[in-house]
Amino acid sequence: MRRKARSAGACPMPCRVPGLVTGLEPVLAAWTRARELTVAAALVSAAVGWVPSSALAVEEPPPAEVGAVRQAPVDRPPVPETVPAQLILAVNDAGEPLSGAGGSPRGDYRRMAGYAGSARAAATAESLASEYGLTERAAWTIAPLNLRCMLFTIAPGDDLAQVIQRLQQDGRVALVQPLHEFETLATTAAMPNGAGTAAASGASARVEGQGGNAPPSPSPPLAPSPAAPPPYNDPYFPLQRGFQQMAVPPLQQVSVGARVKLAVIDTGVDARHPDLQGQVPRQRDYVSGNGAYVDTFPERHGTEVMGLIAARANNRIGIVGTAPGVQVLSYRACWSDTARRADTGPAVGQGAGQGVGMSAARGASVPSNAAASANMAAAPVAGAARCNSFTLAQALGAAIADGADVINLSLGGPSDPLLTRLVTYAQSRGAVVVAASPPQRLGIGFPSNVPGTLVVASAEDVPRGASAPASVGAASVATASPASDAPGSSAEAASVDLMLAAPGRGVLTTIPGGDYDMESGSSMACAQVAGVVALLRSLMPSADAARLRRALRDSMSASTGSINACHAARHLGVPGLHCS
Repeated sequence: MRRKARSAGACPMPCRVPGLVTGLEPVLAAWTRARELTVAAALVSAAVGWVPSSALAVEEPPPAEVGAVRQAPVDRPPVPETVPAQLILAVNDAGEPLSGAGGSPRGDYRRMAGYAGSARAAATAESLASEYGLTERAAWTIAPLNLRCMLFTIAPGDDLAQVIQRLQQDGRVALVQPLHEFETLATTAAMPNGAGTAAASGASARVEGQGGNAPPSPSPPLAPSPAAPPPYNDPYFPLQRGFQQMAVPPLQQVSVGARVKLAVIDTGVDARHPDLQGQVPRQRDYVSGNGAYVDTFPERHGTEVMGLIAARANNRIGIVGTAPGVQVLSYRACWSDTARRADTGPAVGQGAGQGVGMSAARGASVPSNAAASANMAAAPVAGAARCNSFTLAQALGAAIADGADVINLSLGGPSDPLLTRLVTYAQSRGAVVVAASPPQRLGIGFPSNVPGTLVVASAEDVPRGASAPASVGAASVATASPASDAPGSSAEAASVDLMLAAPGRGVLTTIPGGDYDMESGSSMACAQVAGVVALLRSLMPSADAARLRRALRDSMSASTGSINACHAARHLGVPGLHCS
């Protein structure tokens, strides 16, 4: 925690300087006399029907009475600016395929060289826009799905639900849906003074050169760490209790995730963090850059997730990632939401300066982690971030085009037809999608309700009975339809039975600026499992999602509720392991 020192001569307000009032008495007296003369002149002038402008200038509201009760608006949420409702509409487009599945949005496709949408699809889109009073904000083609997608705003005064209902009955429309909003699932609240979660959890550190001051130990582990871990010279490795609890060190003896492409779809990443140097060669920005490549984009949540996956091992700095040898693909599809507070859920309104689609409709609110301190309930959530259907669709398309083997989605929100199609297509190409689940909506909403995803909860949020090992077949993790997306439903119970879990409370990881901090939430649990999946796929490239889920479920401890990476590898038949 840094505080600005006050100089010795500084005077806190209110401040009284001897002699100052006495010296101003003549001036104040003259000003008072002039004001009286001006008001008198105004009264005389009014009697003859002429009011000088100088008289009008002295009219002021009366000062508030001392002790008067005034209504303070501090407890009221800010009123968001009214923005037109938006929807995503897709038409079939079997035109010339793009070079990349993700595509890039554009304000005017006619001016964009090489745009691959067919003329027929473009004409259909224009006709629909004209007939339904829609205004196009962006468009892009998803070639593998043969879809041309448009982001539209509806006409002022129109009802979004009614417009969508009418469009669903139009035979030219392949897909139409609201522009949904999603949020990342980190839940630790920052201190109001801006010290971050470090102050809240009692742990903070800043890397300086090749070392740093070790933070105090986090909360006690759920179980003793595995005995005799392999040597790491990373100074904060002893504080990575969850990393050791999952038995990652013995598995890293035989795999570091080499040759596996792991896509992180999240906020931007501080690629210049000392523990991530060389690990994130480039990022694509789908929030404000239209898919442009950027070297670094230091935002908290993406940096936290990336550190848990890819922080360098044995570099005498910081922590160890679960898959430090993985080939990282980073896509910025979410933006930091500093206005979101732990007690209110996601902020409402438009993210300033975030480009096309940032005035998305508010998505489902995810309750705060129960572990957050009560005295910080109104503080901003340090790693809070938002995304929407538009940005996520482009990032998923790019990850598919780049050949991602594993896709990490540490986020959640409502069911989304377009994103579900993209995830399903990625799975058909062999990608394993790892998704975070909100703590009080386990298995509900996108992406955790997409069949075939590996859904991950924080082990601290899953009832021990639900997380005990069970016989798991090739069934999907969550098969809940949108109609059954309700807490307490039978679909939710079924999804919990097939859910994975990993440590998600007080997890030490990287944050922008070369720092480290504790973070909590299923976002962190999801990232760690994604790293473990990369280790396993490096050893067993043919292992699909169903086989990996069975191995990971069978490895879960009844006492901690967490996966065991080394035991999962044994279940897959990996030889040469020395699991504790």
